Amino acid sequence: MKGGLFKPENMLRMLEDTTLEAVNSGFNGLCVGGDMSWILDTSLDMNGLLEYESEVNVLMKKLPFSAACIYDISAMDGKSLLQVSRLHPFTLEPEGPVPNFDYFQKPLPLEDCTSEECIRIFRGVSVMLSELLRLRGLYTENHSESVSRLARSIAEQFGRGEELSFNLEAAGRVHDIGMLSLYSDMIVKPGKLTWYECKILHEHPVLGYELVKKVPFPRKVARAVLEHHERLDGSGYPLGLRGSQISLEGRILAVAEVVAAMSHYRTYRVEHGTRMALKEISDNSGKLYDSDVVSACYRSFERGFTF
Repeated sequence: MKGGLFKPENMLRMLEDTTLEAVNSGFNGLCVGGDMSWILDTSLDMNGLLEYESEVNVLMKKLPFSAACIYDISAMDGKSLLQVSRLHPFTLEPEGPVPNFDYFQKPLPLEDCTSEECIRIFRGVSVMLSELLRLRGLYTENHSESVSRLARSIAEQFGRGEELSFNLEAAGRVHDIGMLSLYSDMIVKPGKLTWYECKILHEHPVLGYELVKKVPFPRKVARAVLEHHERLDGSGYPLGLRGSQISLEGRILAVAEVVAAMSHYRTYRVEHGTRMALKEISDNSGKLYDSDVVSACYRSFERGFTF
């Protein structure tokens, strides 16, 4: 930490060495507290900070070590606050430490949860949530299942194994669960939404993220739900992320959602069809949508994918 630099590997080594020193000196363990706001002023990648905090959690399970990190939230923007809130299992309230329901543990690799029972439960939960949307009649077709199938097909074109494919299959089914908070007449309203209806609509990825992360899906499933309306040029919502700030899962889900939605009838849009949907992602490839994901989507249809 000298010189205002944050080097995770040095921090972890220091915490481990100091804890062992404390135990060897007769103490029961070590508690560390400190103001971490300065980290937000560095060029540290937030994903790196997430990985560091995950490794700290592993260290805390191995050694009698605990920590309290203090942040000045008045100096943080909404995106940073949302990301940092995921790092810590407890937050300090006036009544003392309380569980932090934003907290994400480092997810188990899918290969650690490949039992038939585990996968069956994950799939069952995602199907149940998508059925809630269908039963409420938000769409004339099973939109969530269409997005799930296309997202998985696109993921398979990347050849990165079952983990990516499963994450997209699950995220596709639950991506719109936050829509349950919207008024039904907003969903079926013909024509454009008013400005305040748009504002309400733009909150549904955040609510979906809050709901999905309550289920022990791999962490990337909830992140994809949060990001499925983000766009490469920063024009999306709810966080206005740009380019590589959007996860691969989020970029794939964004394309799958657009193609599935534009391929089917909506009350606010007379024209629809897969040809029109594919033209939309092609025209905006590299601007709104990831060009590699667009290419993979085209390959899916060329290899026989249909709704």
